[in-house]
Amino acid sequence: MADSGCLTTCIAAELQMQDIAVPDNERAITPGILNEYLSEQGVYDAEGNIQWDALEQALGVDIIRQQASELSNGELDTLLSEGAFPIVFVRVNGVGNFHFVLITGSRDGEFLCMDPLNEKQVEVPLSRYGNRIYAVRYIAEKNG
Repeated sequence: MADSGCLTTCIAAELQMQDIAVPDNERAITPGILNEYLSEQGVYDAEGNIQWDALEQALGVDIIRQQASELSNGELDTLLSEGAFPIVFVRVNGVGNFHFVLITGSRDGEFLCMDPLNEKQVEVPLSRYGNRIYAVRYIAEKNG
């Protein structure tokens, strides 16, 4: 999980918020429990990066992956209204290292994010990351 800690935390939160269970798990999902499960399922590569196809298979879900340029106008709002919580790839402070955060809602025209690096554990505005999204991932339950 070396390079996937924030992403794993976002995935755990998204699973909880969308009420999606992890197969063969009776416990409440935490990042640690999810990490243990994903490790057992071989979801991480040798460098600790999540492999998306393996993640889909391990969780029994579809992961929708898009570049920011593929997003249509209003798509993030639509996802939120449908109960999906997008994980977005941003830059810390808009110019720093790349980082994953979870969009949890919006208020007054601004998206709110759960940032695993935020020690205060409160939602932060997307503007903290320069209002720039580089990629989007979200979980969709498999159809049939």
